[in-house]
Amino acid sequence: MRGETEKAAAILAPWIALTGVVALGLVLATRPLMEPDLGYHLEFGDLTLETGTIVDQVPYLYTLPAPSTPAAERPEPVPGSWYDGAGHFRFANANWLSQLLFAFAYRHLGGVGALLILRLACVLAILVLAAATAVRLGVPRVALAPGILLVTLVSYERFFLRPELIGFLVLAAQAWILAGGESAEADPARRPPPGWGAVAGLVALQALAVNVHSFFLLGLGLTLAAMVGRPGPSRRRLAFALAGQLVACLANPWGWRLAVLPVQTLLYLRSHEVMSGVRPGVDPHPWASIVEAQGPFVSVTDDQRPIYAFTVLLLLALAGAIGAARRRRWDWLLLIAGMTATALAMRRNIAPASLVVVPVALAALLAPRVTGTQQRFLAPGIARWLGLGIPGLALAAAAWIGVSVVTQEFFDHPAATLRFGTGLDRLQIPVGAAEWIEEHRPEGRIWSDFYSSSNVRFFSGGRNPMNLLTNGWAYPPEILRESARYSQGERPFREAVARYEPQVAVVRTVVSGPLARQLATDEAWRLVHLEGEFALFLRLDGPNAELARRHAMRPDALDVAAYASQLERADPIPASGLSAGAVGLLTLGWIDPGIELLERAIRLREATGRLGPNYVVEVEGAGFAHARRAESRCRPGMALAPCKADLTRAEELLRIAASGSSPRPLAEKALQVVRRNLASLDATKAPPQ
Repeated sequence: MRGETEKAAAILAPWIALTGVVALGLVLATRPLMEPDLGYHLEFGDLTLETGTIVDQVPYLYTLPAPSTPAAERPEPVPGSWYDGAGHFRFANANWLSQLLFAFAYRHLGGVGALLILRLACVLAILVLAAATAVRLGVPRVALAPGILLVTLVSYERFFLRPELIGFLVLAAQAWILAGGESAEADPARRPPPGWGAVAGLVALQALAVNVHSFFLLGLGLTLAAMVGRPGPSRRRLAFALAGQLVACLANPWGWRLAVLPVQTLLYLRSHEVMSGVRPGVDPHPWASIVEAQGPFVSVTDDQRPIYAFTVLLLLALAGAIGAARRRRWDWLLLIAGMTATALAMRRNIAPASLVVVPVALAALLAPRVTGTQQRFLAPGIARWLGLGIPGLALAAAAWIGVSVVTQEFFDHPAATLRFGTGLDRLQIPVGAAEWIEEHRPEGRIWSDFYSSSNVRFFSGGRNPMNLLTNGWAYPPEILRESARYSQGERPFREAVARYEPQVAVVRTVVSGPLARQLATDEAWRLVHLEGEFALFLRLDGPNAELARRHAMRPDALDVAAYASQLERADPIPASGLSAGAVGLLTLGWIDPGIELLERAIRLREATGRLGPNYVVEVEGAGFAHARRAESRCRPGMALAPCKADLTRAEELLRIAASGSSPRPLAEKALQVVRRNLASLDATKAPPQ
């Protein structure tokens, strides 16, 4: 009886653990919609549903060169974009079919809720296909849960509702087909060839891939690598599949333009050193600041935990490559090497690479060498305990991470912008500003920063012309470069006003601080709406003058308590919502309400015991803010009490920030200055100069 129980446990444990790991993937994918591209994908899909025409030009971008512009004076397009015979800027829209799916779900299946369900369905299918591929390759059941856990931890940051998610799904399905009929036997002649149904499936999936996202060349790479080391019949079948896939790449609305887009784009990114990121002393390409286009080890500003998991993946890939070489499985070796190189090229490639590298590397290390046998490395007793212990550890890790995700602990980190939840993330996309525009209908052109632009356009009703979108293929990169220079204060925004005549501006203060400060102090503009880091301005000397005067906001009239409550409700981590609001206020120069929000965030964290890295950041920010306010209070002839109160509070806060386990060099320097000012104040009984 005991033996039967142990046998049943050994059979069930791997599958229970795998189920728990897949459930973790779904938990990590349960997040509010915050994708910067969401707006233009929904808009383009809507236009296709309404008109039957696929979008490949954006006439409402007023920064595009006029069609009458001489060819020599037009800004250079990016790969996949061109000026047509009439002078209009056009682009091969590699995501048109995904956009159609998103728009249909949003319009006809339940709005935001339908999009959230669609994302979960895609993530579920991707993880199940990755596990099924590993099973087909002969990976022992005991290794399935740890393997899929690694895939999940590497990929969760890309579990966004974007066309690439559909591309991941197609790639996972192609890998699963290629693993079908797989045998780990050393003799190539004994490996069965793929059936004609598999060949047709690969071609059909390739035709789908080329119309949902530009990752589609990876499917060709899988088939090509699978041909290596296969016997004659298998190689011929796969050659038919590869030929069909190549032809399928032309099955798109733009033919060769889209078929060669991935190769052109890769060469373009390399020639402009985009993947190296922004470097001191180098004038970067406008795309270089996009973290997902950089190499995985370039940026240190985003959440680094997926990169830690990626390091484990690299070690597994190395071990798997050695195992594949020892087995003389050159197809596996090529798959591991090719997909690892793809992942090392840029951060956004890590997720799709893991779907192939993990199953193949585990197979190269653990799959039996002869079909129908089991690989024996350990004594039966030890193997039996490991057969329960390894899945148990994977399940425990998944449960521990899952609980931390649901309680938001996993995301309570300065570099983490994700949250567990549903709906729209009002603090990551400018929903409030867009709703204000939709309600009040200001006239004229909208100016927005890059990451806000697409969602401002869609959620405001799409009536106003825009300066740009988050689709970098829809306009020449010089337009994005120009926008960035205005955002960072390298050029006065009045130049843009004189050239383009925008009447509305939506600015994310955390990324466009100099522009936000310009608008806040310019008498020609008025702040009319503020939510978190997003500020909405109207021109006071244009068609919206009366609207601007009626809704103008002032720091002394802000109901800080009501605004704080709004911010706390907007973020599942209330203190982080307050911090986002404080950043917006302080950037605009509204010091008093900004300090109130930060102090409230600090009290909230202290009351709830959340004294992690975010607490230190907020304490440091409040210390800087008090020190900044002291500069305006500690002047000759002014009362000493407010001056000393700010300096004393700044000293207290900066001391906490400087004495933490992670050194805060700026806090230490500011602390020294504050202490000198306090000493001077105490010595002279007069405000320090």
